[in-house]
Amino acid sequence: QFQARRAAGEERDWKREWEQGGRDIESERFKTEVGLKKQEIGLKEDEQTYIEARDKADRELQKYLGEIEAKGKTQWVVEELDKHWDAKIAAATNPNEIKNLEAQKAEDRYKALHGYDVSDTMAILRNTAAFEKAEELARGELQATINPATDTYWARTDKGFADAIIKLTQRYLRQIAAFLQEDKEEQEEKAT
Repeated sequence: QFQARRAAGEERDWKREWEQGGRDIESERFKTEVGLKKQEIGLKEDEQTYIEARDKADRELQKYLGEIEAKGKTQWVVEELDKHWDAKIAAATNPNEIKNLEAQKAEDRYKALHGYDVSDTMAILRNTAAFEKAEELARGELQATINPATDTYWARTDKGFADAIIKLTQRYLRQIAAFLQEDKEEQEEKAT
């Protein structure tokens, strides 16, 4: 009787361990599946966030273009120049620096009021191919840069990826516009 009870107890213990092992495996599999689902949902949310940020940037661009058309290009350029230089002048503390900034502001206003044409800049901003190229360059630069938050290269799933892409794209568009302005000024000098 003792041996029979002992054998039955051992078999019962073995079955419990075996069943618990199966439950542990199922629990791990469930946790893995839940983790994968959460990760998938996170990727979709990041993609949605990027799309929303891109759409917001596009709407802001369209708004600016509308303002330019409504006010007139020259007036819009002068207002934007004033905003830019006023912010720099307000941040300056050295009187000589303030004087230099005010001189640069006056020079830029003079250029704008005497025919600086923003049509080249606006053509770039309206040009889908230029925008896509700028965005492609921005993605390449960002993915080759270390994300300070993770100490690894930027990934599309990183928080702030979409905002960084938009800022870099805007920077590339400004560089293209500045290049066209310099090129136009060189042509005018040659013509003169």
